[in-house]
Amino acid sequence: MERANELNEFFNRFNQSLAPPPRPHHSHPALSLHTPPPDTTTPPSSSPSSTQSSPLITTDQVRGQLRKLRPRKAAGPDKVCPRLLKTCAAELGEPLQRIFNLSLQIGRVPTLWKTSRIVPVPKKNRPSELNDFRPVALTSHLMKTLERLFLSLLRPQVQHAQDRLQFAYQASPTLLRDKLSRMGVDPQLMDWISDYLTGRPQYIGLKDITSDTVVSSTGAPQGTVLAPLLFTLYTSDFCYNSELCHIQKYADDTAIVGCIRDDREEEYRKLVGDFAAWCHTNHLQLNTSKTKELVIDFGRSRPRPRPVLLEGAEVEAVDSYRYLGLWIDNKLDWTTHTSHLYGKTQSRMYFLRRLRSFNICSKLLQMFYQSVVASVLFYTVVCWGGSISKKDTSRLDKLIRRAGSVVRHEAGLSGDGGRVEDSGQTPGYYGQCQPPSAHHSSPSIFIRLIRDRVAEAAV
Repeated sequence: MERANELNEFFNRFNQSLAPPPRPHHSHPALSLHTPPPDTTTPPSSSPSSTQSSPLITTDQVRGQLRKLRPRKAAGPDKVCPRLLKTCAAELGEPLQRIFNLSLQIGRVPTLWKTSRIVPVPKKNRPSELNDFRPVALTSHLMKTLERLFLSLLRPQVQHAQDRLQFAYQASPTLLRDKLSRMGVDPQLMDWISDYLTGRPQYIGLKDITSDTVVSSTGAPQGTVLAPLLFTLYTSDFCYNSELCHIQKYADDTAIVGCIRDDREEEYRKLVGDFAAWCHTNHLQLNTSKTKELVIDFGRSRPRPRPVLLEGAEVEAVDSYRYLGLWIDNKLDWTTHTSHLYGKTQSRMYFLRRLRSFNICSKLLQMFYQSVVASVLFYTVVCWGGSISKKDTSRLDKLIRRAGSVVRHEAGLSGDGGRVEDSGQTPGYYGQCQPPSAHHSSPSIFIRLIRDRVAEAAV
């Protein structure tokens, strides 16, 4: 119990000190959709025209989303399982449509639907401190259904304002509302988002142990439908893209890329400083311990540039860095990446051999190879596959041929389904690829597979 409470307080450490405005007491506050009278000090944001008679969400839309629920998912804090919702989609469509539209019209979300059961997921094999856990929220499937329907209303209104270099979560609801207002989002939808993000009860669930409940009014819980889009919109007002520098965002990972010519670093360093200042203004905390600088320089015996300062601390300069699963080194020869890739693929080959020892059929062996081995081996191959050395190509060739020797006796691999075959019965991947020639002058199997992957990407 004590450990669960510690985790809950740690995950809620960024919560704002100001509590949300008090709500009137109801007999069932968790299920109530009634709203208190508007505050006379602040004019209501919704106009009379916004309360339209026609429903925002239709019954068919609700039924369609209910039928898409995955029945094996765990129930949320409301104990309503998705199997029940999916089975009774036809009967529940109309009453849920009325509740959903009422929630949108009055700008209130039922407290029980906002409640999150936080499951701590370890970030590493042996977590030793609180920061080694990632909070993943289990919420009501009724809430997730409403969130998906809400997305269809929100996306058309914010499409023009999204950062095109943001490819995919702490945010201030007040600042987010201001930004949504500048984007021209309907006031009724902004009221609903503000209520959705404030006053959210959460508790930690560790097997049979449940922590005390705390209330959060900052950010959005991981695992919810709306969290990725809301964070993207929250960070969309800081973007930069010039001839020499640009900032690239993937969810909460941000990379600042600069091209330094003739030792002119002013634009690059100014961009770093501006980004740090913007994060401070928008209540986003930078993780300076995980921030690294990678300098790619093909010159010889050139002095290392002076370090970049971030919040008064020097950013560590590294020779290689793992960015979105891809190891990038300071010479772009991909040796570091292929070394990590070789070790990771080798460890997965062990399980392929174990399956072979159990006389597993060829179809399952191929499926395991494609999903577990090939998915790792060919991840982002269009970026690095054409630039690796002959030594690294040979090492990866051996891995592919070794996989062929494991599958060979069970799979005929006659080319069915577009799989690769060669004299060693090498499994390839699903896609058209000609069998490599037996002559030594022909390209390696790995290079042939890369060429097909590049061709597929181009199409």
